[in-house]
Order: sequence, then C-alpha cells, then structure tokens
Amino acid sequence: MEMSTVLRAMEEYIFTLAAMAMGFLAVAYLYEPYWKVRHVPGPVPLPLIGHLHLLAKHGLGVFPLLANKHGPIFRFHVGRQPLIIVADAELCKEVGIKKFKSLPNRSLPSPIANSPIHLKGLFATRDSRWSVMRNIIISIYQPSHLAGLIPTMESYIERAATNLDDGVEVVFSELAVSLATDVIGEAAFGADFGLSRKGRGNVVEDDDGAAAAKASASEFIKMHIYSTTSLKMDLSGSLFVIVGIMMFWYP
Repeated sequence: MEMSTVLRAMEEYIFTLAAMAMGFLAVAYLYEPYWKVRHVPGPVPLPLIGHLHLLAKHGLGVFPLLANKHGPIFRFHVGRQPLIIVADAELCKEVGIKKFKSLPNRSLPSPIANSPIHLKGLFATRDSRWSVMRNIIISIYQPSHLAGLIPTMESYIERAATNLDDGVEVVFSELAVSLATDVIGEAAFGADFGLSRKGRGNVVEDDDGAAAAKASASEFIKMHIYSTTSLKMDLSGSLFVIVGIMMFWYP
C-alpha cells in the first residue's frame, strides 16, 4: 500500500510539474514580445489579441487617442506582435535620418508581409540592404529637392480634383491611389502615368515612348495598384490576429 501510494503521489507530482512547465512556457511565449518593449508606454494588452479590441472600437482614431494619453512614442500590440508607434514628425525625422543605422529592421504587419511587391520596398528591407537602399535614396531626395516638387504635386492634385467637378459618384480610395501613383511616378521616375487624369481610368499614355516601354510601365503600374488596393487585414495573419478579427470584426 505504501509503495502504491508513493508511486501515485510521484505521478501526481510529475503531472503537476509538467502542467506548471507547460503553463510557464505558454505565458513566456505570449508575453515574450511584450517583455522586450515593456519600458515603452502604452495600454495593457489583452492575452492573445493585444490591442485589437481598441482598433475595433475606435478604428484608426485609436492612434491619436493613445498618443494624447501616452505621449508621442507608444506601443500597440497586434496580437502578440508589438508595434512601436512614433506620432511626432520631428521624432520620425530623427528615427529615419539621424538614427537609421540603429534601426535596420522593422516588424511587418501581416498584409504587407504577404505582398511580394511591398516586401521589396524600402521599409520592408532589412540589415545591410536597408542601409544601402536608404543611402541611395537620401542622396537624391534632399529637403531642397522635395520642396521643389511641391508645385508639381499641387498641379497633380488640381488635375485629380477635376474628377469631382461633374458631381458624379467617385470611389475616393481609387482616386487617392491613382493620385499617389501619379505623384510617385513624376517624383521618382519623371513620368506622367496619367492615372488620375479625368476620363483616363487606368490607361497610361506615353506620347514619346515606344510601345515596349509603355507596356512595361503599364504592367508595373498594374502590379503596384493591385498590391496597394489588395492590402487588408485578412485571415493570413497569425493565430492571435485571426482570433482578434473573429471576435471584434465579424458578427
């Protein structure tokens, strides 16, 4: 009897230790990302979903609210992934220009992580490639050069605004993407894509270019617009993001 009692007690003891170890590992897994940024101010994240409930309640307006409450630098958890939000223009300038070598890598939200064309962009690059790309771009886009582009941007905005003159219903998100793409085309490549021109749709006109160049540019623009308009918070994220979406976005 005593031996069986001892064995039973040992089994219970081992089971208890195993359960405690599994619980500890689960807690460590859930809160390990939080622990790294615990010194950054921000609201307490909920288990599994982080701050997705705040995003569902306030929409994108949650970020100004958190900035007013916690200051210009705060953390926001998407599932268990912490994001450090910088909500001040001067601080963004310091992070992106003065201290860019100290911040070579950035976490990517799941929609961008699943977009091949966006993974090749500047803010998705990592390590040495980030430094190389950033040094190439910063040498071109000096403040004086950017200031010289303001009249060009204004002309594109005025041209895009003609789409609103007739009182016809316009999908504003599509117009905004077209306008942004036109501005990028002019600023970066010196080309007028003509996407936001009234009555042009997604047609690209190149009065002086060859047909091959036109086709190549058109294909790039189509890829860019598709990748931009297809970005959304879907079910391709982590388990915890999916749980948050199912709980707060779907009835």
